[in-house]
Amino acid sequence: MKYDIDENLKGLAKLRQPMNGAFFAIANTILRPFYRLLKGKDILYEKLRVDSPYGKVKIHLIRKKELTSPLPCIIYYHGGAFMRRAAPHHYRNAKAYALNCDCAVAFVDFCLAPKNRSTRIEGQCLAAYEYLLENAAACRLDGRRFIIAGDSSGGFLALKTIKLLRNDEKPLPLCNMLLYPLIYGLEDTLSVQKYTDTPVWDSTILPKLWEKYLDGDYEWVKPEEVAMPTYMEIAEFDCLHDADVRFCRQLEEVGAPVEMVLTERTLHGYDAVDYALTRQCLERRFAFIRKHLGEKNELL
Repeated sequence: MKYDIDENLKGLAKLRQPMNGAFFAIANTILRPFYRLLKGKDILYEKLRVDSPYGKVKIHLIRKKELTSPLPCIIYYHGGAFMRRAAPHHYRNAKAYALNCDCAVAFVDFCLAPKNRSTRIEGQCLAAYEYLLENAAACRLDGRRFIIAGDSSGGFLALKTIKLLRNDEKPLPLCNMLLYPLIYGLEDTLSVQKYTDTPVWDSTILPKLWEKYLDGDYEWVKPEEVAMPTYMEIAEFDCLHDADVRFCRQLEEVGAPVEMVLTERTLHGYDAVDYALTRQCLERRFAFIRKHLGEKNELL
């Protein structure tokens, strides 16, 4: 099927996501050094190594050099089907948040599937967040002003981290920022049935994805467990579209303020491309971040 994808995304639209080990091994080797994009003459960069019951977790912590007071922080989980390292656009966007929103960004470099499964990966994501909470003063962060964010499978991990924090009665973030997030239990939606051949990501991937990620019975989040101010961008030609819209509505039903941005003529991962729409989306994200960074959080 042909889709009315924006001309600016035609290059991206040539990509497909093969779900095989050889592809991810090659991709991850190529992507390994790109974390250096977080660095720069205007950026203070630090790599943290966190010990956890689920193994060591790396966190790339960045901030503008001239900002010295305890800073609010965005904790970011990248997409990549749980199996791929972060891509260049993940790092570029994270750096943009730090430079434009006067905050720190903690970019979590968690372990990957299929060698690791859901319990270990989610445990590392939670451990990274808890480490930043418990060591906020040493990291020169304001632990009362955290935002949690993620794209695609990273959005999935952001939501699951909030649930786990709530279960442990730990301080929650002020809000979350989710970019075309993967939602568990979306197979009943029309967009899954419809978008079986969309570029970058299509619904035929989902069975293989869950097979490589899950490690037994799985407990997904309930809307009330993650109810907080939420910003969500949703791609038009994406099998995740309907589940994302539905989840936004469910959050609103339990009282959470939601800013839902339906991007037109887009496909999954559209913000890898720099053009007018993605620049507008970045400005929307900056505005959402700045709005909530002025708020304080309390322990539950």
